[in-house]
Amino acid sequence: MGLLSLTTLTLAALAVAAPSPRQDAGLTYKDFSSSNGIVYRVAIPDVTAAPFDVALQIVAPKAVGWAGLAWGGSMLNNPLTVAYPNGDTVTVSSRVAGGYQAPTPYAGAEYTVRPGTTVNTTHWVLDTLCKGCSQWNGGGLDPSGDVVLAWAFAPNAVANPSSNTSNIAFHNQGKGAENFDLTAAKVKDFEAIVSGGTAGGDEAPASSSSAAAAAPTP
Repeated sequence: MGLLSLTTLTLAALAVAAPSPRQDAGLTYKDFSSSNGIVYRVAIPDVTAAPFDVALQIVAPKAVGWAGLAWGGSMLNNPLTVAYPNGDTVTVSSRVAGGYQAPTPYAGAEYTVRPGTTVNTTHWVLDTLCKGCSQWNGGGLDPSGDVVLAWAFAPNAVANPSSNTSNIAFHNQGKGAENFDLTAAKVKDFEAIVSGGTAGGDEAPASSSSAAAAAPTP
C-alpha cells in the first residue's frame, strides 16, 4: 500500500473524536487506533481455524484520503482492504501487492457493505463484511491467537473515488503494524448477526470484488 506524507493532514483533524461503534444486536468489535487517528475494528465468528468471514469497520477523519489494512501483516502477497470516501458514501476496494508498487485488484476477497457505512461532518466510516480476508495462498489468520495487522493511509484524495480500482497515492510515513488478539474479537452467533448486511456496488470488475453503499444521515 502506498501513501504520501502527513504534512497536509492537520493535527486538529486527527484530534476529533471518532464516532461510536455501530452495535448490531450483539456484534461488538475489538479495535486499535493507528498513530494518525484512524480506528480499525474487527469482529470474527467463534471458530478455531480459517477460513472465516471478517467484519471490519474503518473509522477515519475526513482529512484522510484513503485507509487500508493488510491482513497478513505486511504489504506483500496477502489481501489488502482499501477504503476511501466518495461524496456521501464510502468505496471499498479489494487489492493485493506482489511487490513494493501500487497494489492491483484482488479477486480472492469479496465485500458486503453494511448499514454502518457513513460519512458525517468529521469522519467517514466503512462498515463491511469480508469473505476471503482470513485465508490466502500461503497464509491465513489464526482465530485463537495473536496476529499482525498492517495499516496504511494517505491524506490525498484518490483519483476516482467512485471506482474500486482507482489509483491511490503512495505512502512514505503513514503506515504501521499492530499485534492484534483475534481471540478477543470473537463474537457468538456472528453469522446470524451479520446476515442482515446488504450487498452493494455496481462496479466490480472480474479481478476485484468491491462495493459502495449510500450513507445514512449522519
